[in-house]
Amino acid sequence: MGRDLYDSDAVFRETMWECDQHLRRLQSDSIIDVIYPKGEVGRNSEFDEILHTHPALFCIQYSLARTLLSRGLKPDLLLGYSLGEFVSAAVGGALPLETILEVVVRQARLLKQSIAPGAMLAILGSPELRDSNNPLYANTWIAARNFSNHFVLSGTPSGVASIQKYLQTKEISSQRLPVKYAFHCPLMDVIEKPFKSGLHDLESRELSHPLISGSQVGSMSRLSADFFWEVVRRPVRFDETIAWLETQGNFSYVDLGPTGTLATFLKYALDPNSLSKAYATMTPFNRTNDNLRKLEIALEGAREI
Repeated sequence: MGRDLYDSDAVFRETMWECDQHLRRLQSDSIIDVIYPKGEVGRNSEFDEILHTHPALFCIQYSLARTLLSRGLKPDLLLGYSLGEFVSAAVGGALPLETILEVVVRQARLLKQSIAPGAMLAILGSPELRDSNNPLYANTWIAARNFSNHFVLSGTPSGVASIQKYLQTKEISSQRLPVKYAFHCPLMDVIEKPFKSGLHDLESRELSHPLISGSQVGSMSRLSADFFWEVVRRPVRFDETIAWLETQGNFSYVDLGPTGTLATFLKYALDPNSLSKAYATMTPFNRTNDNLRKLEIALEGAREI
């Protein structure tokens, strides 16, 4: 994830170091050593240890945001998707970086300690495929709605496996996500009390840029007391969020995730007549520097003076 940028961009590298120092205090090991190990690691190697994946995804996206800011690309709004809402809160200055990293690590630890194994399944079809009257779907819930023909189910491993097998008989494409837990569904409720107990004393500052929440569909200038829990527990309503945003005007959506998946979702979520554009930055092919150069050219008029 972003190895080419880590090797070539001082802001990205130094921000990763800053995150790494905080994480060493919280869990002793180095997230940089985990993401960028010595020796060759294949792109298809397993990477599903929650104590590593959660901090890694946060640090990569936060460091990429700081890199864009250092190049004068100032956002009008911050849009979060799942863990990306934690990143948006940090970029917007709602709480200090180290505090939000503590929340990220707290969530990962509670998941590992208290949550039974779960699974998530991305389905290329309408969310209406999930028939609540069909007993096959009894142990699954819609965790995310991405666009009209793409949604994600969360549930027990056996429940998700049964549905995937059923969808194959209907020739409906689906893909298991590389996660061990069923996010954004009632299976998360086990950790609600201990997770919230660590958030009582957190008081959000006013955000430097409005945050658009993918779990709540709306704009906020300050975080509520239960914001982080709601991000973990509520389903992601990406399709509704984009539809709402599009009523506010035309935008340049810049995907700071490590795979460019959201930029792809946007191509299908946006109305064909929309003047909005979607840009990926990182992809699995280590072309981040090239993508950033293209982005800077495309957004030249949006550069902060």
